[in-house]
Amino acid sequence: MAIFNGTLGTQYTLRLTATQGTQNIAANTSQVAWSLVAIRDTGTGYFSGSPTTWSANIGGVAYSGSVASYDFTVNSSITIASGTATVAHNTDGTKTAACTGTWNANNAPQLAPGTASGNLALTRIPRGPKVEFNGAWVPSITYVEFNGAWVQALVYAEFNGAWAVVA
Repeated sequence: MAIFNGTLGTQYTLRLTATQGTQNIAANTSQVAWSLVAIRDTGTGYFSGSPTTWSANIGGVAYSGSVASYDFTVNSSITIASGTATVAHNTDGTKTAACTGTWNANNAPQLAPGTASGNLALTRIPRGPKVEFNGAWVPSITYVEFNGAWVQALVYAEFNGAWAVVA
């Protein structure tokens, strides 16, 4: 889990939390659960009945929307938005997901627009050996589904008239 804090004016914090979830080895992706929360640090709080917009980008997956109203006079924190992003890894299985969240709060200077951002290093997804296909080197299939689960498999290729394990 990673927590990124940004300021929302002089009395509030914007917190973006990102947590890696399950990985799909065959698709080379990871699930990342995220939430964007506004926190009152000091003061008596503000209320607004006007819509305010927010946006988030989690590893290249963009989200946006609006909050119809907010009331910090009775709440010390408000969840602006949350979700789960499917983040694609690089071809070698690595990925550092850049995470950014913004909220355009409208009671400046105490509660003003702000951004929280940072990077979440995802667990590397294992990639197998590569084979030439249509003139390009691409990852070969090194996982097979067995009894409903993905398990690692050996990859064989014909070499000098005999079958050999591809390393």
